[in-house]
Amino acid sequence: MKYILPLSLAQLPYDLLRTREGPLLGPIIQNEDDIEAIRCQFLTTSYEEGHRFMSPILYNVTLSEDQPTYIPVAVDEGSLLSDRVLVMDAGTEIFIWSGIGTFPPRRRTASTPPEESYLPFEKVRNHCELYASQVAASRYPRPFVLSFKEGSSQERWLLCRLISPATRAKWVTSCYL
Repeated sequence: MKYILPLSLAQLPYDLLRTREGPLLGPIIQNEDDIEAIRCQFLTTSYEEGHRFMSPILYNVTLSEDQPTYIPVAVDEGSLLSDRVLVMDAGTEIFIWSGIGTFPPRRRTASTPPEESYLPFEKVRNHCELYASQVAASRYPRPFVLSFKEGSSQERWLLCRLISPATRAKWVTSCYL
């Protein structure tokens, strides 16, 4: 027998997966003190903030006429394309991720100017950092702002909050079979 959820509950399985795999119950934080602090913060926040803890939104940021455009993308590893700059507000942290294709190749001398094709990405990163600092300034406790590029060691902080294709496939299989 196959059950179909009403449209009003269609987001529920995804939210339950994010709760189970996310920062409240998932394997992201190893220290018991950190886990307890985040759980207490979650219990005392507004609904909007609590939902951000469980189900953060990942944005692809682009420039259109020198104005940043924040486009929501899937919160999974498939969204990490090398030609993107992404922002994720996870409640306790704000991540700014830059794909390796958004940086010019290594220059041989410091006096060589950056290539023109990479200047828009610099502007996007500057907009993202301004956005993150404004959001962080309006919250208590203030979230950490982490900015890093693809392949760096800090990338793990973002990767552990994304849903891997293997986890998604396992979840879809268990829900619908």
